[in-house]
Amino acid sequence: MSAPAPGRTAGWSRRALALGLLLALAACARPAARGGGVPVTASFDTLAEFAGRVGGNRIDVATLVPPGAEPHDYEPTPQQLARVSRTRLLIYNGAGFEPWVERLRNDLPADAVVVETTAGLPLLRAAPHEEAHEPGRAGEGPGERAAPGAAQTGGGSEPAQAFDPHVWLDPVLAQRQVAAILRGLQAVDPAGAEAYARNAASFQAELEALHRRYAATLRDCRRRTFIATHGAFAYLARRYGLHMIAIAGLSPEAEPSPARLRELVREARRHGIRVIYTETLVSPRLGETLAREVGARTRVLNPLEGLTPAERQAGRTYLTVMAENLQALAEGLECR
Repeated sequence: MSAPAPGRTAGWSRRALALGLLLALAACARPAARGGGVPVTASFDTLAEFAGRVGGNRIDVATLVPPGAEPHDYEPTPQQLARVSRTRLLIYNGAGFEPWVERLRNDLPADAVVVETTAGLPLLRAAPHEEAHEPGRAGEGPGERAAPGAAQTGGGSEPAQAFDPHVWLDPVLAQRQVAAILRGLQAVDPAGAEAYARNAASFQAELEALHRRYAATLRDCRRRTFIATHGAFAYLARRYGLHMIAIAGLSPEAEPSPARLRELVREARRHGIRVIYTETLVSPRLGETLAREVGARTRVLNPLEGLTPAERQAGRTYLTVMAENLQALAEGLECR
């Protein structure tokens, strides 16, 4: 691999300063404090944060999947089912991410509203090894389809895991998830409709700024392929013209076969991979093993499936973590 071109180091320094500013600004965007208000239940942490940003102090948000737990295979507790029986709005991701959500419907009040935030979005189909399809495309095409309505998680009769659920890692699609949450809140609390609309517009503007920062940072990189332990970043890869190779696929605990590991070593060497991305919530063992084999180092890409109370207390939010993810990607891809 050739040495970085003159000016690349200075360019990276400027980019690092800009990313640092983004982290500082994002730290100001804290989730709403949870107190009295319209009872709202979100399936996992990121959607609870989105709801809090839109609902502000008019709502009381509870999260079903506890901090630090893995949402893919979580089972709600009896105490949480009791909370669901009093909720006015149930918010979940869909696309097969929470297969247990359908069992909650019988516990909801008759007038409760259910929002599936991926309904109508252009979903990626799960591919062999869950690699991102044709990087850079947006909208529907081969390997994609619009998400079904709220009553059909993951595509009617198709297996739920036929689709990649991690749409919130694309800041543009995250804006559409926020819009779905806004509609749900306005339906259950019409008196707060204008306040919700203002809050949603403010948050969506921050998400749009995040998107523009990603687009600018990832536009000019030495390489465009990255390897991650968890196939959660296909939507992000599609949005910004990258190619993700997943070690473990959509299930973060899946174990690749020996043949797949040999293939990953070949791919890493072919693409000159210098960084292997591990993640939170699951063991970094596979990523560290591959990194040792190919002489790479590891960095964390956080799929934002559950920040802990300590992380929230320290000021970490969707925006700050996405900024950290961008910095890690820019380093591994050697972006100017």
